[in-house]
Amino acid sequence: MRTHENTKVGMIGLGNMGRALADALLSGGFQVTVWNRTAAKADPLVDAGASVAASPAEAAERSDVLVVCLLDHAATRAAVLTEEAGTALKGKALVQLSTTTVDEVEETARWAETNGVAFLKGAILVYPDAIRAGRGEILYGGPKDLFDSWRPLLDAMGGQPCLVSGRPADTVGPTSACYSFLYSALLSFLHGAAVCHRSGVPVEAFTRNVIEPFVMGGSLMNFLNSAGRAADARRYDEDLQATLDVWNDALRQTIADIEAIEIDTATLRPFKALLDRTAEAGHGQEDIAAVFETLIADKR
Repeated sequence: MRTHENTKVGMIGLGNMGRALADALLSGGFQVTVWNRTAAKADPLVDAGASVAASPAEAAERSDVLVVCLLDHAATRAAVLTEEAGTALKGKALVQLSTTTVDEVEETARWAETNGVAFLKGAILVYPDAIRAGRGEILYGGPKDLFDSWRPLLDAMGGQPCLVSGRPADTVGPTSACYSFLYSALLSFLHGAAVCHRSGVPVEAFTRNVIEPFVMGGSLMNFLNSAGRAADARRYDEDLQATLDVWNDALRQTIADIEAIEIDTATLRPFKALLDRTAEAGHGQEDIAAVFETLIADKR
């Protein structure tokens, strides 16, 4: 296992997240070389002890491992998946943290194999401040021995690395699932905040007195764990607390109540359509988790 005392790290990309990663690495005692298309973004990091490379290939040449956090795969391809960077990284490691599709991860994996570069794909699930604070969950895909070898580096970049698979491309599915949950939860919270505002209830009170106890007190996890067990088993008639029909009628009434105070219900109507389709498929007297069957149904 490598330690920070003898590890040189190249950091490609200094957007909000890239700067946070570089800050965390510098705080962890790593020797950091940075590169960014807009060079001025490196100035605060230089003040903190980083050095600057004139190109991604130079950053790779000066480093034992190259960490990439660019906007997308097109930017990564242009900056890193080059003959020059491949030569400089031969026998070293690449940690790719940019957002990518399965096909794009596989393209990077082929480039890494061709150039003799060890490859880990990571997916960041948090804001930059969580990276700096050591509370940054990052999912990784790649060989376990490589993950273990670079664990001090991965720990420094957020503090909560998790290896989900030996295949780099397998990070895409869990990441998409996490963001599907996050978008739904965040937009639903904002919808609830709008309803409270229109009803004369301060959003802060809604957050503190309703949402926080529901989340922190365990009620939300009880719902999620129960639904998860039912979906895994694909059984929706065990430990039945409320049927899908009951949930569906409550949602119908909720939509009507919210429309009565002239708040847009666009976030709720797709959920109502899912419940309707699931009920029509014969799951009305089963748990709401039966929506899982509608979601995975073969559409071909």
